[in-house]
Parts: sequence; C-alpha cells; structure tokens
Amino acid sequence: MEKMYSAAFNYLPLIVVSSQSSQTLAAEAEKLKLSLNGAVTCPATLENYFENSKSNFKQYNVKTLFASLIPADTDCGGRTSMQRGKPRLHGEGLRFLWSVVKCSHFLRAAVGGDAVCELTFAPSSMDEAMKVELAQVTGPLTSTSHASYNTVAPVPVVFATPSGCGVVAGFRSSDHDASTAIDWWQVSKDPQVSEEVSGGLITFIVKTSETTVFHARPLSPLEQKTIEDFTMTHVNTGERRLCSREWWFRWYGYVKTPLQATLNSLYPCHSIIFSATGSQAALGVPGGEPCGKRRYCAACEKVFLILDKTCCLPIMVDAAVALMAKSLLLWNSAEDPAAWMGNPGVNRTHECGPSCPLAV
Repeated sequence: MEKMYSAAFNYLPLIVVSSQSSQTLAAEAEKLKLSLNGAVTCPATLENYFENSKSNFKQYNVKTLFASLIPADTDCGGRTSMQRGKPRLHGEGLRFLWSVVKCSHFLRAAVGGDAVCELTFAPSSMDEAMKVELAQVTGPLTSTSHASYNTVAPVPVVFATPSGCGVVAGFRSSDHDASTAIDWWQVSKDPQVSEEVSGGLITFIVKTSETTVFHARPLSPLEQKTIEDFTMTHVNTGERRLCSREWWFRWYGYVKTPLQATLNSLYPCHSIIFSATGSQAALGVPGGEPCGKRRYCAACEKVFLILDKTCCLPIMVDAAVALMAKSLLLWNSAEDPAAWMGNPGVNRTHECGPSCPLAV
C-alpha cells in the first residue's frame, strides 16, 4: 500500500493474511526484517480493517495492491479439484481467494476502481477451464511467462489488474546455465520435469530416494528417469550424487534471499546433513542436532516442502515490477483511467467457508 503525496511515497505497514497464528507470523516477519500490521492477520480482521479505514483511504488517496499466491503444488488440473460438477475455486485450499476478492470489491466501491490493483500467481499446470474460472474472479490472464528462468522451478501464470500489464523477463536460463558446476558438481544436461510428476518435484524425488534406500519396491519408469535426470556428477572424481540443496535454491531463484536465510535459521541441520545419503550430522556440529536416524532428514523434507509450494522467484519479481511500474505511472499522472479499470465481467463476490454449499 502507498499513501500518495506530492513527491514521495509513505509506505503503510505490510499486511500478511495467513493460516498461521499471529505469534508465529510475527516471529517469521521479524526474521525477514518485515514490518507487519500485527492486528490484521486473517480474512475477518482484514475485512474489518478496510471497513474501519475506508474514510482515511479516500481522504489520503491510499492505493492498495492485493498480491495472492496459489501454492505451486495445488491441484489445478482437474484430477481431484472438480467433483460432482462443483466449481474448482471452492476447494478448502483456495477459499482465501474469495476473501481477497470481497475486500477488493469493497475498496473499489469505497475509494474508486482506479485506486486498487490485484496480482495473482497461479500454477502454470492449471487446465484451461481453471484459467477461465480464475479469470472470472481475479481478472484476465496477463501473462503466461513463456520466458522461463529454467525448466525446474514451477513457472506461474499471472493474473493482474489493470489489464495490459506486460511481463518482461529479467532473467534468462542462459545466464544461469544448469550445466555449470557448483563446487565441482554438475548435471549432465538440462533436466526436464515430467507432467506426470505430482505433489511437487522435490518431494517426489525425496520419496523416490527413500524407496530406493530402503528397498521398499522397484522404481517405476517415471521414478527411475527422474532420479537419473537429477543426479549430479563430480567434475574431477566422477562421483555421482542426487542434486544438493544448493542446486534447488539456485533453480528456484532463492540463493542469497531472505527465504533461504530464514530456512537456514529455522532448520539449521538441513545444510549440515550429508546431502547424498541423508546420513546423520556429525555430533558437536554447531547450529543443529542430528535428526537423520533411520530415514532422510526431516528438516530437509520440511525445507523441500516449502520450496515445492513456491514458484520461480525471478518470474514473480518480473511480474510484480511490471505491474507496479504501470501502477505508479498511472497513479502519479492520473491519466489513462480506462486502461486501469477492471474488467466489468469480473464481479464475483461470495462467502466461501466450511459451510459453503459449493465447497468441495
């Protein structure tokens, strides 16, 4: 959010609505060095905040940006999300979208449609019917981000208001060649992720690795190929290992970002435990206790689960920058309102909760 003045921007405290407790959210915000509005942490308090603040928003010409992320591992392909003809967007994991839409419509009615913009990231794997349904709620599809950072991290499709917001790729896969060695380890080719891999790529590899280590059963052709594609070779010794955590952070674009620093802080042993076999961390190593005993490190799996829920960071940054560049231009100039206004067909407000008759 930004309060507009003659020649400066005064940022209001960031509002984050999450399923986590307010105490947990505050602790994580402190680690990320973020200033949050601690009184607004769930959909109900968000709606109350806008209701109580609408007069100030209008008086001071406050501009509001809603940013939503549908986790990359969400089933948006129709396999389980469409049941008995019920709309896909009424699943438990997507109900938060209705609260966002409700607040957005409320603000547009209270302070004007040109004072609000929305940005929604969704999994690129969603089917066309899901895209149409999401566009009816959040606005038209702005970009499919064809210029991908790589072929490993999920690349999101982007829905944005105002329409016509172009996404210019700031990163190219050639700048971060997957064959370049990291600490003398490299992959032999650019790995491709099969559409048949479900539940998140890294989680899929972790489960497959455990199946291999404990000889639970023979691997399927898909599991075998995925393991082969994501196995590194040491340039000097020829030793082979599964891709390390450093590779995953690099492919997702989170190297040296607050997310990587936070995960290292929350799960310190994940960067200590031997990445190839999941063996225990050595006793006496500062920063973490050994947690890998009879299975792979639980902390490693938690880190991987978090990464599996995200999308390619550079693509999301490009989209956000493109939207904000257009937003600031129009908010400053007060021109071209027609290009800003939302699609008149996007007007679906709905109370969606556990008792919703349309809930999956």
